[in-house]
Amino acid sequence: MSAPKDVVGIGNGRRQGRSERTRRKIKAATIALLNSQNYFDMTITDICRGAGVATGGFYFHYDKKADLIEEVVREHNASFWAALMTALDYRDLYSAIFAASTALVRAYYDSPGLVRCFNQLAMIDRVYVKLWDDAATVWAARLDDMAAAGAATGRPEGASAYGLLSFADLFLFELFIEKEPGLVASAGGTDEVTENLAVLWYRALTGRSPVPARLALPNRNVGV
Repeated sequence: MSAPKDVVGIGNGRRQGRSERTRRKIKAATIALLNSQNYFDMTITDICRGAGVATGGFYFHYDKKADLIEEVVREHNASFWAALMTALDYRDLYSAIFAASTALVRAYYDSPGLVRCFNQLAMIDRVYVKLWDDAATVWAARLDDMAAAGAATGRPEGASAYGLLSFADLFLFELFIEKEPGLVASAGGTDEVTENLAVLWYRALTGRSPVPARLALPNRNVGV
């Protein structure tokens, strides 16, 4: 006699749940390993050991390491740009820029290995370059429109959100990924980095400083 459909469904649900938990463990282990290990040197055995799963569990979900890292990178990329898009929901420009700076700093500070891996992949595969560029172009255009809509006369010529995003990317990469000693020594904590980046970005787009009452760092005699 066959099992009732609802019983079969429960069993399938449990198996699917275990399978999804295994998949999440593999991806979490990969992200953690990337913080201390080069992607190209990292092996499937390393990943399975870190995840606490058998090698067969890996191959049940992925054919090869490249398939895993593509999924991890695409998910991280989608989450990153979703956070930056949410920043544009603020009505005033400085709030939007500050929220975007917060998302940028958290992305580089929390997952340095994943950011480094993305850059390594982008150097050998244009797909990853396009993944960043397509999203960056759309996001930057929306921020430019927001800045233009509220701009007073005197907005700096040639200032663009895309160019500033590229600057922020290079700056945060040198600070949190490469850990350039001079930057590390002078940048301060993540709160200071976030506000200073937001202020510089706001000045570049508007030609003026944010209202002092909006800023926390000057009250501690730090910041730009």
